[in-house]
Amino acid sequence: MLAFFEISPISILKAAFLALSVLITSVSVTEIAKADPITIYTTELDGHHQQDLRGRYDQIVLSAARQQDLKVDFRFMPPARAILQFSKCEDCCVSPCNEDPEISHCPGATLSDVWDKVELHAFSLRPDAPDLAIDNLKTLNVGAIQGMPLGSKVETNLTGIRRVDTPRAAVNMLTLGRLDVFLGWIPETLVYFRVNDIPVPDYDAKNPLKSVPIGIACKGSQSLRLIDAVNTYLHQAPQTSGTTPGTSSNPDG
Repeated sequence: MLAFFEISPISILKAAFLALSVLITSVSVTEIAKADPITIYTTELDGHHQQDLRGRYDQIVLSAARQQDLKVDFRFMPPARAILQFSKCEDCCVSPCNEDPEISHCPGATLSDVWDKVELHAFSLRPDAPDLAIDNLKTLNVGAIQGMPLGSKVETNLTGIRRVDTPRAAVNMLTLGRLDVFLGWIPETLVYFRVNDIPVPDYDAKNPLKSVPIGIACKGSQSLRLIDAVNTYLHQAPQTSGTTPGTSSNPDG
């Protein structure tokens, strides 16, 4: 019976070698995972996402990633292409994004806590323009960028929206009187005006037609680590990140 339980030195060596191999493999896989950068598809937005990575959103992501020893790779491209690339990937992120089903381009992804908001505003050059609330826009000639989502409340109430190619084209039409109002998202529209040296038309900064909270969205086990990192960073350093973290979405309107 005792012989049954005897373990030879060779068996011990094999077991030790196997255990060591498993450990080395495990460590190697972990190190490779740490070394692989998390891809973030985004669009250049001056002051927020920039090629030099000095934008506000860039700094939130980089600071959060640095705290958790994560590497990130920003891929700048036009909005439509960024959305397409994100929809095709299995493990990546897109920024910024939101949870509003009417304008979201990150279905199936996990959104970080809120780090900012975007607002839909009505711009006008008319000196006699009424209060630019939705109900007062129904009798006016309203324009918006081609393909830009506005939300069901806006689109249901304003059925005759004229689509234009760029904010510059919209301002030209405002100047010619062919449009009374142009709908645009802030900060994107204001950034466009500033970059292109276009005077900003009048708008009511305190009363947006729609407000949507945003953050970064990710999917896939590796990229989801960045969501945890961003959330931790936002809650630990709201003054540094420049935002008060939150998790609730604003309803339409």
